[in-house]
Amino acid sequence: EEQAERKAAFDKLKAGLLDFIDQSAGDFFNGPHLGLVDCVLLPYAYRLYVLEHYRGPDFALPTSGEGGKWEAYHAWLARALELPAL
Repeated sequence: EEQAERKAAFDKLKAGLLDFIDQSAGDFFNGPHLGLVDCVLLPYAYRLYVLEHYRGPDFALPTSGEGGKWEAYHAWLARALELPAL
């Protein structure tokens, strides 16, 4: 039951990330420049790899799928991490 709860929470997290991509208005959430929403999500997005590390491959974020949304998410993360201020 605990594993089912974890998986349900992870699925909810993935749905939230896809919603973030759906609502994004450009390279970043509000357009071409990093904004508050991006800055709030970024520290968590950067560390999501730990879920796969500690919980296994069932808790890895997809790298593709959902009509290109996962590719868009990973592209957003890469763009944000390339900024000199980060």
